[in-house]
Amino acid sequence: MEWIFPVRLWLLADRARVLILVWDASSQSPVRIDPNAQTETGRGLLIVETTSEKWNWYFTQETDGKVVWCLVTDRPGKRDEWNAKIS
Repeated sequence: MEWIFPVRLWLLADRARVLILVWDASSQSPVRIDPNAQTETGRGLLIVETTSEKWNWYFTQETDGKVVWCLVTDRPGKRDEWNAKIS
């Protein structure tokens, strides 16, 4: 049986934006790839990069692993960029 790592998700919001934080136990840096139609994994950072105003990541000191965070706003034009990349 393959070991499945837990993840934790936090959502913080006001009326104009959402801050999304995702923690996982992996000590590997996140890597964005350019997936093709046959690729089964690796779309996470593509989605984060495309839909968010800004994003970054950091290793945690309290627990092993890392946090990837992104700030999502309803900025005009961002939805069009996303639709162009997924079509």
